[in-house]
Amino acid sequence: MDYFYSLQTPERVDALLAEYGDSADAERLRGEIAAAERDAANVVTRRDRLALALASGAMDHDIYRKADDTLLAELAAHQGRAAELARHLAALPDLDAWRAQLADVAGTFAEMIEEGLVAPETIAAALQRAGVKVLCESGEVVAILP
Repeated sequence: MDYFYSLQTPERVDALLAEYGDSADAERLRGEIAAAERDAANVVTRRDRLALALASGAMDHDIYRKADDTLLAELAAHQGRAAELARHLAALPDLDAWRAQLADVAGTFAEMIEEGLVAPETIAAALQRAGVKVLCESGEVVAILP
């Protein structure tokens, strides 16, 4: 139970989140998404220039079509990559939400236990709903996982 008391301090919650939530992954993914979006924007610019060349009569339509098809495939690849990375980013744990859940659970846990306000089964269900996994050894809490 001391473990839950310790979660009442913002420093302990931050330490726990730092242990399980790697913000470096999120930053890396954001950087890769930005790069894929820049690459896609560059392809759009190249397509625009290609269309201008066709419109000015400086390019044969068959050559334009072949070049544009190649650029469209490249654009789709960059957009697909950005979308895939965005899905990975969205799948990362929401650390702010988890911080709020931990603070709520930690703030009420000790009071509920000490005063016998809530049955252990109800507390277990609340922890599960909050996405908190509690590891115990010999009746002592040894870790809390996301």
